[in-house]
Amino acid sequence: MNSNVKTAVFWVVIIMVVVLLWTVVRQTRSRPEAQPTFSQFMDDVKDKKVKSVTITGNDVHGVYNGSGEEFRTVAPLNYPQLVDLMKSNNVAITYTKESASNWVSILINAIPFVLLLAFWIFMMRQMQRRQQGAELRKEPRQAAFIAAEEGDI
Repeated sequence: MNSNVKTAVFWVVIIMVVVLLWTVVRQTRSRPEAQPTFSQFMDDVKDKKVKSVTITGNDVHGVYNGSGEEFRTVAPLNYPQLVDLMKSNNVAITYTKESASNWVSILINAIPFVLLLAFWIFMMRQMQRRQQGAELRKEPRQAAFIAAEEGDI
């Protein structure tokens, strides 16, 4: 492998590590969200404790009145009574599209496999080099042994 390829691989690995660290730090800085059950969420809406919600698919992210504490829960996909209940209790509702695939999570999940594959390839190349080196060292000895048998030495 020439030095340009090694340099490129090195920088790709460095960039992947930086993205991974940035994601981990960003996730640890955020405040932990409350995770009420769906029935608790419905009771909170009835008691006018919920200020606003953002619905993405069946995930419901929201903010409580007063404290401003965030929460997250899962709601059934086709449940029109939920929207009616939130409207009647003055909850601000925002719908968002489900994102395709989050490339950062895919990257994080793929990193161990990529590292394992890279280690395996490295070990296979090392074994090939050692085998080739052993063959190169063996050839002069074989030549000397053959010459000794023939009486040339």
